[in-house]
Amino acid sequence: MKIVAIVLGPIGIGMIGLLQNLLNAAATIGGLNLGVAGARQIVASESSNSDAATTVRQAVFVTTVAFAVGSGLVFWLFRDALAGLLLQDHSRAREVGWLAIGVAATAGAGYQAAILSAGRRIGDIARINLLTAAAAALVGSFSIIWWKSGGIIPFILATPVAALAIGAIFVRRAVGRLEPRSTDTLTPHVISLIKLGAILTISIFVSLCGQLAVRTLVERRLGGTALGHFQAAWTITTVYLAFIFQAMASDYLPRLTAAIEDRADVQKLVDGQAEVGFLLAAPILLIMIGAAPWLLSLFYSSEFVEATTLFRYQMMGDLLRLGVWPVALVLLAGGASHEYALADITATVTLVAATAILLPVLGLSAPGLAYIGMNVVFGVMIMFLVYRRYFVVIGAHVFVMFAVLAASCATIFAISSKVALAGAIIGLAGATVWASYAYLRLRVTDETPRNNKDPQEGAR
Repeated sequence: MKIVAIVLGPIGIGMIGLLQNLLNAAATIGGLNLGVAGARQIVASESSNSDAATTVRQAVFVTTVAFAVGSGLVFWLFRDALAGLLLQDHSRAREVGWLAIGVAATAGAGYQAAILSAGRRIGDIARINLLTAAAAALVGSFSIIWWKSGGIIPFILATPVAALAIGAIFVRRAVGRLEPRSTDTLTPHVISLIKLGAILTISIFVSLCGQLAVRTLVERRLGGTALGHFQAAWTITTVYLAFIFQAMASDYLPRLTAAIEDRADVQKLVDGQAEVGFLLAAPILLIMIGAAPWLLSLFYSSEFVEATTLFRYQMMGDLLRLGVWPVALVLLAGGASHEYALADITATVTLVAATAILLPVLGLSAPGLAYIGMNVVFGVMIMFLVYRRYFVVIGAHVFVMFAVLAASCATIFAISSKVALAGAIIGLAGATVWASYAYLRLRVTDETPRNNKDPQEGAR
C-alpha cells in the first residue's frame, strides 16, 4: 500500500478500496460464510463420533466448491452491470470481470478456514497468513511499479489467489484426502450449512454494502482524493487489529461452541478472551491515536495526513468493537445467527445513515464518528441479546480494564488534537506501560496451567 500511495496517490488507494469492497461483497454471497458456519458444524459433530465429523467435512467441501464456482461465474456474467453501477463506466466491464477470479478464490478458501479453525490449527493459520501476505506484497508491488494503474487488478487478485493456493497445501497436510460419501448422507449436512451460512451471509453482505455506500457517499460528496484518505485510514485500522479478531474467530469460536451449554464456562471464556483482546490491542491503539499523522505519512505519504482525525475516530470505534466482539461470538457459537444478523444489520444502517447526515457538516470526519455510533448501537444490542439468551455479560474486572483503556485513548486523542507532538510522546509512553502490563499479565496466565499440570499428564 505504501508503494501504491507513492505511485498512484490517494485516487489509486481509493480505487483499490472500492474494487476490493466489491470483490468482498460478492465473495461473501458466494462463500456463504462457510468458514464460520463450517467450523461450527464440524466442532458440533465431533461430540458424536469421528465418522460424523468426516461427513461434515465432506459436506463443507462440496458446498464450498459449488458456491465458489457458481459465484465466480455469476459475477463474470454481470460484469457490465457492475461496472456501470459502481464505476459509472461500462467500458471497464472487462476490468471488473477479472475480479471474478478473486471472488471464486475467496469463496473457495472458506473450506480451508473451516477445517483449520475447527482443528484449532492456529499455527497453520498464522503461517498461511504470513506466506500469503509475503506473496501478495511481492506480486502486488511489482504489478503497480510495472503497470502503474493497470496493475490495480493484479494487485487485488494477488491476495485471494495466494491464500487459496497456500491454504490448500496446509489443509491437505492436516486432513489428507477426503473419503467420498453418498449424496443421501451429505444432503442433510449441506442443508444445515446453507441455513446457518445464509443468515450470516446476509449480515456480512449488508455490512459490506454499507461500507460500499459510505465509500460512494464520500467519493460523490468530497471527491476521489477524499475517498483515498478514507480508504487509507480504514485499511490501517482493519489490518493492525485484524489479527486479534481473526484469532477470536479461529481459536475462540470453536472452544466457545464446545462449551456453549455450560454458562459458567462460557462466562469464563468471554472474560478471558476480552481481557486478552484488550491487552494485545492497547499498545496499538495508543500509539496509533497519538502518532496518527506520522504513521499515515510513514505507511502512505504526506498527502494522507488529512485523514488524521478520521483515523483517530476509527481507532476509538475499534476499541468499542473489540470489547463487544467476544460477547457477540456467543450468539454464533450457540447457533443464534438470526439475533446476530439483526444486531449487525441495524449497526450497518446506523453507519450509513449517520455518515449521510454528518458528511455535509463535518466532511471527512463524518464516517469516523458514524463508525463510533455504529459500534455503540451494535454493542448495546449484542449485550442485551446475549444476556437474555445465555445470561452472560462482561465481567467486572474486564469492564474496569475497558474503562481505563477507553479513558487513556480519549485523553491521548484530546491532547493530540491540540498539540500533536505531545500527544505522540504521551501515546508512546502509555503504550509502553500497557505493553509491560500485558506482558506480565499474559505471562502469568500462560504459566498458571503449567504450574497446575498433573505430573502424570507430563509423562504421557
